[in-house]
Amino acid sequence: MGRARRRRGPIRLLAGLGFLIGVVVVSTGCLPPLLDPPTSGRVQGKGPLDSIREAADAYTTANPSCDLSATDLAGMMMVPIAFESGGQSPSPMTLSRWDNVSTWSLNANLFAFGQTTGPYVNAFFSPGIGLWQFDSAGGWDLTAAEAIDTVTAARQAADTIGYRWCTAPQARRATPQLRRAYALGGPWYYCGVSGDTRCEDTFNALVTSDGKLNIGSDASVSRTGGMSQRTCDVYGLATGITCYYVNPALAEGSRGWTNGTYDPARPNYVTPLPKPFYVFRYGGNEYRMWIRDDTGYDIGISAWHPVTTNARTSIQWASTAYLCDMTMVRGTCTPPRVARSAGGSSFVATPIGSLDSAANVGPARVAISGWALDPDANDPVTIHIYVDGVYLTQFVASGARPDIGAAFSGYGDAHGYATSIPVSPGTHQICAYAINLAPYGDRNPSIGCRSVNVSGEPMGDLSSAAVDLGGARLTGWALDPDRVDPVTVRIRVDGSVAADVLASVSRPDVRAVYPDFGDGRGYSTFVRMVGGVHTVCASAVNVGVGSSEQPLGCR
Repeated sequence: MGRARRRRGPIRLLAGLGFLIGVVVVSTGCLPPLLDPPTSGRVQGKGPLDSIREAADAYTTANPSCDLSATDLAGMMMVPIAFESGGQSPSPMTLSRWDNVSTWSLNANLFAFGQTTGPYVNAFFSPGIGLWQFDSAGGWDLTAAEAIDTVTAARQAADTIGYRWCTAPQARRATPQLRRAYALGGPWYYCGVSGDTRCEDTFNALVTSDGKLNIGSDASVSRTGGMSQRTCDVYGLATGITCYYVNPALAEGSRGWTNGTYDPARPNYVTPLPKPFYVFRYGGNEYRMWIRDDTGYDIGISAWHPVTTNARTSIQWASTAYLCDMTMVRGTCTPPRVARSAGGSSFVATPIGSLDSAANVGPARVAISGWALDPDANDPVTIHIYVDGVYLTQFVASGARPDIGAAFSGYGDAHGYATSIPVSPGTHQICAYAINLAPYGDRNPSIGCRSVNVSGEPMGDLSSAAVDLGGARLTGWALDPDRVDPVTVRIRVDGSVAADVLASVSRPDVRAVYPDFGDGRGYSTFVRMVGGVHTVCASAVNVGVGSSEQPLGCR
């Protein structure tokens, strides 16, 4: 069933999903007739069959000029089901278990946190869902719940197949067989292979020459296939959300898709059977949540992506599932401990904090300070620092901040940070992120960014100029923030260049103050001079950002 889902998406989607699960399809009353008794040996669930007939009737009634009967459309709609979900009485709850080898690098993102092994592999975001295996790669405007419910799924199938039939190129209208191959062959792989007659053979088995559907009906399979509608409170999103509970163990109809053991060594062949999950649409996203009551995991797990995007490239994961099933009173039904946001306007579960300051304090060094707190716990929060969007370092915000302890009662004072970080010369943006501690919150938020200009000028001094026979012995130190190699020190006597010397002599005292640059930053050199009084000056020759030379002093 997986191969069809790698094809391109439908020509036309149901615009904006202007219907909800539970919608009643209004038909003309001329539903495609059923052959009684059926002779094909094929069976469809009663709920799905009713949905298919109603959707086919609704589409052909709205498009009378397409030369397409409701019976033919219903027959075409059932053709992909035979190959995508398969078996007698195919289950509306069918969740994809196989995928293409060529896309495995992307499919790994469908596993919780992108981990194809480990304790959470059954929190798997099945990409293909339902009788028609509508896959997110096709851009379908369907959540898992809407792809399972055969009312909404059949409407999408009828719209897609009917539209392709009605707009088939003239060359594909030469025969009904060619036109059917075009109508079905775009979204579903099996029907688009040249010379493959399986889809046409299936259609002929399902539709009689006198316009009846030759299919049996299984009353034990409903339109939702065992999926249950619930009401959920989802902390951080909203209360009273209409959500759906999908438990593969409760699937109605054929359960062949539940077979097959996931093998981490060959994960592109048999993907995991998901643990039970909740699914809902909110804010343009599809959310799926696995609660600990169902999984037995030590964490809840959430996944979400914009509904019409390919989950393989757009999915996000969080190690929380802050969902309470209000219908069954299960999940996270006790409100978590929370704190107000920094502005005091709202309650939050993700970390809060601030990057209070960032200032250049020496060669290629920036001092930063601030605070962070996770409302879920008293424990200190880890801070990640990024410079110009690139990760640099991390540390724990555990320093004393009595002002934070006073502002957020009950969390203690140990939530501050003050440290320095190495930053190359130039203007940079430094950003701090607070890492969520869980169990609540769904992201690691930025707690602030600061722009800082780090000096690239060399620095040092001319420590001494001791008179010696025929001249003077000069000592000092110098370093250039732009380079690792020793800096050149230029010596001038009475304004004229007398010597260039590398500052490469060991100076542990300099290293103690500027540890990023080592101790080989000193210089000591003899400069020959004639008798008399002279002015001796030293300057560091700049490399990179800054002026050409930086004065170090005169004697």
